[in-house]
Amino acid sequence: MNFLANSYNALLGDKAEQPSVDITIDKLCDRFRHATLLDDRRGALKALKGLSKDYPLLVGTKGLDLFIKALQSSDMEDLDMSKAVIEALNYVCSDTDQGLQFSEMVVKDASNVSLIVNMLDAADFHVRYDTIQFMSLLLKQKPEELQEGLIIAPMGVSKLVDLLDAENEVLRNEGILLLISLTESNAEIQKIIAFENTFERCLEIIFEQGSLKGDIVVQDCLQLMINLLHYNVSNQNYFRETACINKLVHLFDKLETEEKKTRQMINNFKKALQLIRILVFPDSQSTNLNQNCLYSSQALFKITHFLLSQTDFDESVKTSAIYTVADMIRGFEKNQEYIFNLNTENESAFLFFGRNLYTRVDHLPIRLASVYLIELKNLDNQETLPNLILHTLLDWQNSRKDSYRVLFSSFFIRSLFNEEHKSYAPEFMIPTVKYGEKTEISLIESITEQLIASSRENNINQRIPIAYLELLCYLAFESPKSISLVFNESYRLQFFIELISQSTGVDNIVQGLAALLLGISYEFTDDSKIKKSDLLPIVTTRIGLDLFFSRLKRISDSPFFQVSKTLEMHENSEIYFDNSFVDFFKRASIVVHDAFSKKKSSKPQSNQDKEIQSLKLKIEKLESEKQEKEVQFNKKIEELENTIKSLSENVEKLLVQLKTKETELLNEKEQFNDLLACVGEQEQEVKFYKSKLKEYGEVFPESDDEEKQEEK
Repeated sequence: MNFLANSYNALLGDKAEQPSVDITIDKLCDRFRHATLLDDRRGALKALKGLSKDYPLLVGTKGLDLFIKALQSSDMEDLDMSKAVIEALNYVCSDTDQGLQFSEMVVKDASNVSLIVNMLDAADFHVRYDTIQFMSLLLKQKPEELQEGLIIAPMGVSKLVDLLDAENEVLRNEGILLLISLTESNAEIQKIIAFENTFERCLEIIFEQGSLKGDIVVQDCLQLMINLLHYNVSNQNYFRETACINKLVHLFDKLETEEKKTRQMINNFKKALQLIRILVFPDSQSTNLNQNCLYSSQALFKITHFLLSQTDFDESVKTSAIYTVADMIRGFEKNQEYIFNLNTENESAFLFFGRNLYTRVDHLPIRLASVYLIELKNLDNQETLPNLILHTLLDWQNSRKDSYRVLFSSFFIRSLFNEEHKSYAPEFMIPTVKYGEKTEISLIESITEQLIASSRENNINQRIPIAYLELLCYLAFESPKSISLVFNESYRLQFFIELISQSTGVDNIVQGLAALLLGISYEFTDDSKIKKSDLLPIVTTRIGLDLFFSRLKRISDSPFFQVSKTLEMHENSEIYFDNSFVDFFKRASIVVHDAFSKKKSSKPQSNQDKEIQSLKLKIEKLESEKQEKEVQFNKKIEELENTIKSLSENVEKLLVQLKTKETELLNEKEQFNDLLACVGEQEQEVKFYKSKLKEYGEVFPESDDEEKQEEK
């Protein structure tokens, strides 16, 4: 032992002597391999552990197999040995290229993972803490191998989940972080952890920490639940069926009464809202059931009340809350009726959200969230468009300093005239004054006039004519009546030709959208106001097909084309399109491109050609719907296959366990029968020797015989 201590102290005194390090490590490894006494092995291992901190590569190369051997031996029952092994493994398998190779050697044998997990049963704090740190390191370096080992290990995942109940807060918190990393991707582990009452345990910790007012532990628990629920329908069903949704909703009780809003509380609130949004993710199988449960638990009421109460929460929280409310009411009529019929003392909830579009100039994300929500309001049971939004759309003069007012209004009106209600657009009239008399004009004509007027205005933000053009392109697509209204006056065609043809002074997006509108008009006109035979030479000769297509291409090449309405938008973000228009443009531009690519002359289409084109469009639409259905169907099949796979694996594990138990039972029966046979043979021998003794005159008391009889 003195030799080991002197050698180690000498190394610490002069690290530059590299040869002595090699020699000492070799001697320590040799000492550990051949030592018969526990004290000698303990001393060698402690010395190697000390050297591993400064020389992890050398110690790992020469001694990793010894650490693994020690891990597999009964020496782990010794506290000092277990401490030294787990600390040395942490040093050797550090986050380096060589450490990655050492980690691979550790997890190569899945039984080692089981042995490491068993160290969590230790009573010593440091052993448990270092074990958690080592597992976190392995999960970072070799995630698949560690996860596979945990699944195979008896009670492996359960022991990790039990860390949530650890009395020591440090161990509990480190355990939560480990579970968060473990549940990021593996669906099978997510299911196993969820069915270990993890949701209930996390919610219990959250309420113990003071609900959303708590520290970062609350945020970590919410993140763990988010990982378990995201894209996992079975876990969502379990979460709902165990009444955890009702418990979750209690987090939002009396939030507006809190005096001080800390940054941590804001982060906790946003995580809780994110958790609810996962439960109502669009097109998920369990969304409707979760929406109904959230409605019954008054989640919609509490979050809406928070928004309408004008609390001083951070604006990012209000933005998240609006998106959450929108997802809770999407496709769920009961929730929509509640939110759009809700009235406060001064105004309806719908107007409150609509007002955000025009009054919250200082915060773009909250305006985008409000657009996201009010776009869900259907035109059903509504005789007129909201006057506020309609007036703002057409009153571009008062939107010079805030062009988003017009853009967001166009988004909303486009959502009202969805595919189901698009045919109402040509008949929609608005009051106006012409030549001093009150009259009516169609909405489409009014938008066209505002487009022309705003485009000719100097120093106008191009977002305004872009908003008008987006709306006209959408309404004109597959609508000959709308096209006729756009070109109801002859000068309007000349306006679009000049807009597309100008080489300078016009925004690229404006020119591209004008080209798209002209192409849509060519494809779907009924020749009542504008004829195909007139449009074709204009595009092919006067404008030129190359220039025409280049105008269209500039839109798809624009960096703004890829920007959509998301929570990540910042105040300095530039927005010109939303997701729905991006999808529409991709579809419409293909139709326009095909229309002009196939037509090389001004010969008008025959009725048969029109019918063929109409049928082609219907086929394309049906194929698109078919592909969407196939995607949804394949997604459902994949979820069911995953469920079947998980159940099959569980069944196989249970069968293996059953077979093992049967084998053990048979072995015990055989041992029992062997014992009975031995007892019988011994009794026969006793009787034999007893009879011999009696022959020699030995007398046995009758009581002894009776006792023997009773024992038998």
